[in-house]
Amino acid sequence: MSNSLSSLDIRSGDTLIIEEDKKAPRVSLDSYKKSLGSAALGKMTRNYVMLGDTTCAAELRNLIAQCVSSDPQTYNAVFLGQDNSDYCNWILDKENWGGAIELSILSKHYQTEIAVVDIETGRVDRFGEGSGYSRCVYLIYDGIHYDPLGVQSSDNTAEPLQTVFPVRDDMRLAEALEIAADSKQKRHFTNLSQFSIRCLVCGTPLTGQQAAQDHAVTTGHTNFGEV
Repeated sequence: MSNSLSSLDIRSGDTLIIEEDKKAPRVSLDSYKKSLGSAALGKMTRNYVMLGDTTCAAELRNLIAQCVSSDPQTYNAVFLGQDNSDYCNWILDKENWGGAIELSILSKHYQTEIAVVDIETGRVDRFGEGSGYSRCVYLIYDGIHYDPLGVQSSDNTAEPLQTVFPVRDDMRLAEALEIAADSKQKRHFTNLSQFSIRCLVCGTPLTGQQAAQDHAVTTGHTNFGEV
């Protein structure tokens, strides 16, 4: 027997604990699309960090630098690819952008799983997976930048965007994969092994991420621009 919430003694502010039925059938992407007509449910969309509010970027950079500097044993030169202090100076520079290391640190600090969907491959990388976290945020990766995926629950854009979801939310993951597939079809990604860049310090033309990394190791130059 199932009851509606209105028939139960539930008041505003009460905490609900929802447990997943392991025996329940998985929801397919097609059947989930049919349920998206509910305005309360909302549709997940991509939010471009590079075009939006980045006021918290400095705070996150400081947080990461503090975590790394306070634990030099874990975050050693082998793990970071450079000395601990050099890395901290690097991540505090607003011209530099992080990746897997930084996502793993943020996942642990906020005790939230971070699921990254790669546009080109459709691969999903989960940071904090298996750590017992109950929350998850979704990012989409275009080969260079990570953009968050979120839901505007109504037409009122003044309301905050929902970006935190229950972990292992199959429906939201299906939406994230759909967004990635659409972006791939539109070629909204960069293949780091093939793209052309130029060192903005000395002007050397380079092809691919590995060439840029090798150039950085050899010269100490870390500022690159796509051609």
